[in-house]
Amino acid sequence: MSERKGLTSLKKGEQIPVEGNWLILFSSEGCGPCKPCKDILEKIYSGWPGANFLLVDTTVHPRIVMSLSIRAVPTTIFVKEGIEQSTRIMGVFSKRGIEDTLKRIF
Repeated sequence: MSERKGLTSLKKGEQIPVEGNWLILFSSEGCGPCKPCKDILEKIYSGWPGANFLLVDTTVHPRIVMSLSIRAVPTTIFVKEGIEQSTRIMGVFSKRGIEDTLKRIF
C-alpha cells in the first residue's frame, strides 16, 4: 500500500486488510464527487489515530468492489476490528458528518 497525504491507497494485487480499524473510501479517478471526499479525509486523518484510512480505486479492484457489493462511487464503509460495520455512506459526505460517524464507530 502506498501513502498519499494521510490516505493509504490500495495497490493493484493487494487485498483489503482484515485486522484493525479502517475507513475505506471506494472511488475512481474520473469521479467528480469523489474529490471532495478525498480532500476531507486528507484534512481529518491526523485527528483519528485509532483508525486507518484506505482509498480503493474501483477501476483497479473490480473483484473487491463486487465482493463488497459496492454499487456507486463514492461509497465509504467502516471496518472495526476486522468486521464491517452496518454504516455505509453512499455519495458525498460533509466533514462534520464523517467526523460524527467516526466518533460513533471508533
